[in-house]
Amino acid sequence: MATSNYQFRTEFLRESQAKGRAEGMAEGRIEGTTEAVLRVLTRRGLVPSEEERGRITSCTDLELLEVWHDRAITAESVEELFA
Repeated sequence: MATSNYQFRTEFLRESQAKGRAEGMAEGRIEGTTEAVLRVLTRRGLVPSEEERGRITSCTDLELLEVWHDRAITAESVEELFA
């Protein structure tokens, strides 16, 4: 019986660690994309207001951040990111 219980704990631990890694990777992608959006804007001389910067840095939707990143490449103003 103890062996069965041990195996369950091991499986649970593996699943828990895998979930933690996946969440960490997702958070890393969000953080990296957020930094990329801000970097592109800065390189292009477009300075986001405090409110705009807050909107960008608080976003946790990776797909939306990727859209903003693509828009930042050609936008003529920061406001165009959110259009």
